[in-house]
Amino acid sequence: MTTTKPDKQEGGISKIVRNASYMMGSQLATWAMTLTTIFLIPRYLGAEAFGEFSSAESIWLIGGVVTLFGLDTLLTKSIAREPEKVSSYFSTAIVNVVFNYTLTFGGILLFAWLSGYSPLRIQLIAMVGIGSFAMSILNLAQSCLTGLEQMGYVSSVATINRAIFTVLALTALFMGGNLFAIVIVTIAVSILGAIFMVGALYKAHPFKLIYDYNLSKQLFIDGSPYFLTLIFAKLYKEFDMVMMTSLLPDAAELGYYSVADRLFGTLMFLPNALITALFPVLARMHSEESDLLPNYISKSFNILFLIGVPVGLGISAISGPIILLLFGEGYTDAAKILQILGFVLILTYQTILLGNFLISVDKQRAWTITMAVAAFATIPLDLVLVPYAQTFGPAGVGGALAYIFTEGGMVIAGLYLLPRGYINWGNAVFVIKAALAGGVMYAAVLFMNQYGLVPAVAAGAIVYPATIWLLRTIPDEDMTLIKSMAAPITNKLGRFKK
Repeated sequence: MTTTKPDKQEGGISKIVRNASYMMGSQLATWAMTLTTIFLIPRYLGAEAFGEFSSAESIWLIGGVVTLFGLDTLLTKSIAREPEKVSSYFSTAIVNVVFNYTLTFGGILLFAWLSGYSPLRIQLIAMVGIGSFAMSILNLAQSCLTGLEQMGYVSSVATINRAIFTVLALTALFMGGNLFAIVIVTIAVSILGAIFMVGALYKAHPFKLIYDYNLSKQLFIDGSPYFLTLIFAKLYKEFDMVMMTSLLPDAAELGYYSVADRLFGTLMFLPNALITALFPVLARMHSEESDLLPNYISKSFNILFLIGVPVGLGISAISGPIILLLFGEGYTDAAKILQILGFVLILTYQTILLGNFLISVDKQRAWTITMAVAAFATIPLDLVLVPYAQTFGPAGVGGALAYIFTEGGMVIAGLYLLPRGYINWGNAVFVIKAALAGGVMYAAVLFMNQYGLVPAVAAGAIVYPATIWLLRTIPDEDMTLIKSMAAPITNKLGRFKK
């Protein structure tokens, strides 16, 4: 086994911290803009129209995975290990994506017609599909940049693209635009994003268009394990929406669930930022047999759990006031769904982390089986829990409850699949202390809700870190790492205040 020298470890941590700070700054900016559009678009469109739009998007989120066929993950790992092959990988992957998309587009429209969807819904699905192709090209270029560990370009394009979407979407709404206006804006911004990301890749690493037929066949073969992992992951995340589309005749119910689910989804920027920075490093370290790999994974597990507990429990405790503030009284049923999703979030942070860890150490087959079991488990769970939830509240509560079972099972499976010693008793003690601190914070926020949203949030912001400190939860070396990761953002904020 290769022993990595201290200076190499520090260099690796420094690169991860720098890239994570790029992604965190970008994700914070895009999160703020996304939150703006998330609460304005449903208000203007109404629950029924928003439900139709969300249904079309869910179908194409699955279709997008089929179009890419695992190429995004494969390119990141391959380029991290062989950066000199960017031209052949990227060019050949584009040809594969065009072929896949053609088949996928036709298949989805056939599915929609056979399912008896209304002409409006089929038209929406076709339009959203155009934007999905542009997003596939964007994802290919982004995967190459991630493999090159050029997260500065990725974060800049993501921020600019989200800013353009926010301006155009709000302009369309304020000018009286309807559902189709928002879809057209989505298509235009997706195309612009693809152009910007490809341009960023060329700037970071000038490439030539070199198509390799043999490589094309190899990409299909090598990408298939990642495709299976990702398709089951996407089916798992989106199939509940497809199921509820069939189970519920009322599109407004879809709107309530979509609002809660999208707000939940915006909070995924924290694990995504960390994983984007970590994944190429972990993939390379595994190929080099570095003995530092368990340490990186163990500390990342702790950091993400430390963050996930207050975010998840906090959003659960203030679900009622936050839904009322952002979306109005017409979406009050979404609060009950978000309350459950807050607990799900803590588990989801860890499944994202564990899944990417396993893929980075070439255990994607085992994780694919885990995702497949979870995806198929959602079918009976939704069939039972969605109708059951209708007896006492919004049907979407059933979909949220199903996630408690499946996410919990995946966390257990992920921990079991990790090599021995990666997660140890030190991590278990850390989890127990952080969970206790979260419980104290949750009780404090619930109590302060009666005095308003601001006092409740302030109570959580004070109680959780204070309890973490009293329990001596964070080791000194982990605290140093957390401070170094936050330093780029806090320094920028300090300069901004001045």
